[in-house]
Amino acid sequence: MSVTPSQNRIFKFTFPTSVTQVAVTSKSPDDVCLTVSVQSPKCPIFDTIYNVEYEGFRQTMTGQSTIIVQKEQYPEGFYLVYIVNTDDEKCVNSRTLAPLRTNRTKEVTFTIQETVSVQQFRNVIFIATLGVYAGFIVLIIATCVLVEFRRNKTKQARREWEATVKIHKSELEPISEVPEFQISETTKTENGHLDLSCHAETTSNDADDVFSDTTNPIRPTRQENKLTSKRWRRVSEMTKHQADFYNKKSKRYVSELCIIAVFYLIPAIQLVWNHKDMMVTTGDQDMCYYNFACAYPYHLLIDFADFNHFFSNIGYVVLGTTFVFITKRRDYIHTMMMRKQNAVGEQRGIPPHYGLSYSMGFGLIVEGILSACYHLCPTRMNYQFDTSFMYVLAVLCTLKLYHARHADINVKSHMAYIVLALLVLLGAGTAFTSEFYFKLGFTVVHLIACVALAIDVYYMGHWKLGEQRNNGGTRQHLLEVTTAVSRALDLGGRVVCNVAFAVTQLVIDSVDFNTHLLAVFMINLFVYSVFYVIMKMHKREWAFVTHRIYPFLFLLAALAFWLTGSYFFLKKAAKWEKSPAESRMLNQECLVANVYDTHDLWHFLSSTGLFFFFMFLLTLDDDIESKSRRDIPVF
Repeated sequence: MSVTPSQNRIFKFTFPTSVTQVAVTSKSPDDVCLTVSVQSPKCPIFDTIYNVEYEGFRQTMTGQSTIIVQKEQYPEGFYLVYIVNTDDEKCVNSRTLAPLRTNRTKEVTFTIQETVSVQQFRNVIFIATLGVYAGFIVLIIATCVLVEFRRNKTKQARREWEATVKIHKSELEPISEVPEFQISETTKTENGHLDLSCHAETTSNDADDVFSDTTNPIRPTRQENKLTSKRWRRVSEMTKHQADFYNKKSKRYVSELCIIAVFYLIPAIQLVWNHKDMMVTTGDQDMCYYNFACAYPYHLLIDFADFNHFFSNIGYVVLGTTFVFITKRRDYIHTMMMRKQNAVGEQRGIPPHYGLSYSMGFGLIVEGILSACYHLCPTRMNYQFDTSFMYVLAVLCTLKLYHARHADINVKSHMAYIVLALLVLLGAGTAFTSEFYFKLGFTVVHLIACVALAIDVYYMGHWKLGEQRNNGGTRQHLLEVTTAVSRALDLGGRVVCNVAFAVTQLVIDSVDFNTHLLAVFMINLFVYSVFYVIMKMHKREWAFVTHRIYPFLFLLAALAFWLTGSYFFLKKAAKWEKSPAESRMLNQECLVANVYDTHDLWHFLSSTGLFFFFMFLLTLDDDIESKSRRDIPVF
């Protein structure tokens, strides 16, 4: 049919008996701005551009439009009204000048077809989706049972190994008769050996009191450890504080994250709820940027205009809760192990940071809730809710990975959250002005921060130019130089990646600023993770890929899910950067069971990838052996 400003088109549709929901799809080969309206089948009919907003609901369109209509809304059928606008201002971006057209005739083709039934929709949403995650959780539980079985099976072998170590203790630890923390003063003979004739004045009970005193939980520093000639060095001896000190400090991340989440969620829910109510009240479906070609309304306590995209975020909540329980289990096992080790007067392993792990789990849950809030009514104003906690997760993962090798270097929780708050504020500002200038300003600050941070991390005190060393410190000096070179390669690689990405985005300008900001965090996290694995191989910590292979498998699984999800993430079915009519040109039909589209698949793959990456970070506490034949270099 042809539609002109002076000649609109009106059709009446009556629902067949067995049909409960239909999709009205309109398409046009030209870009003339058109308004599609669905109204009650009664007089008067609002068929002009000036009064169409008083009845039913409507959309603007240029190339295509889809409206889902339910029988319960219009049990007697509905009128379908097509009105050509007098100009194209409502169909183009507010920052773009509308073209002047002399010919306002528009060719339109429309179809009305039945969608999936309500019962089929329920089966896919609740039974199939929740069944997939239930099976995933069962698989995790089965894996935990298998790991526990293998752990119990190898306990006897470990006891035999420890007994062998004790038999040869005199050969492995020349100063084993005198605990390291009892040495109050060290002197060297002419041959360079330690003279212990005037030491060991403190009894072992006094030393135990030093470690049990929570008011002064200071361990010997690394420099003091270098004064000894022990061939075997426990990983726990390479830190300054007891494990409880680090664990309690990291758990501040949890409490502060929960406070931030509560005060962030309340206004977010209020804002998107207000937007959704305005869309329902006014009938203006241009307010929310749904993928209308795959957006199904559903009533569950409240009325949802797009329930499938809202519900697809359930993966973040389910997997985040699962990860919290896994962390809790490991925290409990570690606490029992520490009590046992304290009973025999020894500590092993690197200090865990379970607070960061708890924070990652809770952050994943909050990300799911915020993403669901965003999909209640996606707009330019509330897109930050969908990405803000992604920044938090990326930073928490980076800190967790860094603390796995630098237990003594801890970023205070409030400082980390202050920096994140500034970044969220910066991202929120793009809703009110041009994004290019934000990108340009952020890129300058970003590159300066990269260089400054690289210099600061490189000169972290592990190796200083011109440092005086004794004649016996040649091996340690070479080790520190090697470590410094490796650290320089990592930092240089990260700087190059950041510069390349920043320059490319300024030239191409292919993504919005919030996505650009998220990509910066994810690229740095990815590069650091790759560097971590390479350094594991380079330093010959073969336990990472032989005896304990599951951290490596978790990392591979996370990368596989993320790379696959990136494909669906880039195939967006709606863009709030464009006008509502232009955004509908990207709308796509459902891919999975006529219910889920590419964005829903991205939610599933993203949440699963984050879960596996969290498991990779959580199991890093296990992959370092309880003892090492040499000092483990810090990288």
